[in-house]
Amino acid sequence: MAEPTPTTDHPIGAPGDFPDGVGVAVTVAGLDLLVVRDGEAFHALSNRCPHKGARFALDGPGEARGADSTTDSMTADPPAATTADARCRLTADGDEKTVACPWHGLPFDVETGACPVPRFGLGTFEVVADGDVVSVRL
Repeated sequence: MAEPTPTTDHPIGAPGDFPDGVGVAVTVAGLDLLVVRDGEAFHALSNRCPHKGARFALDGPGEARGADSTTDSMTADPPAATTADARCRLTADGDEKTVACPWHGLPFDVETGACPVPRFGLGTFEVVADGDVVSVRL
């Protein structure tokens, strides 16, 4: 029987760095992730839509990217996503909580990464909030 793969907690900020209901971009161990706070719960997903590669969030903890910010060089981001008003937001519909692709509006469940088009699901990652530190567990 194989031994479980060891995990490591990677600190990404304090709970106050993550506004409730707003997606925040973080890089952890070379991974571009989206962290979404829902009250006391935190969710981490891949920060790129698998359809065309648009990033869900462009700004990191405590940042608000303005209209004069540069866009990502790998994939052109939608113009609306370069303003603070267009930040990635959590949407609740009953028990389902989603974030939407900024280009085409495709919704992704923040807990499972699932979307209505099964081949376009997002990877999800465990987030641990311990006192004043929020970490992604890889």
